[in-house]
Amino acid sequence: MGHPSTILIDRAGRMIGRVRGERDWSSEDARRLVETLLNVR
Repeated sequence: MGHPSTILIDRAGRMIGRVRGERDWSSEDARRLVETLLNVR
């Protein structure tokens, strides 16, 4: 058995984050996290 995972990839194709387990990516907090990670790189 496996667990769901999400890998966040930046515009250059580099992995910038990984989240294990189920997440609600439609929430405002998740959206801000992704926007922050994309702007940091």
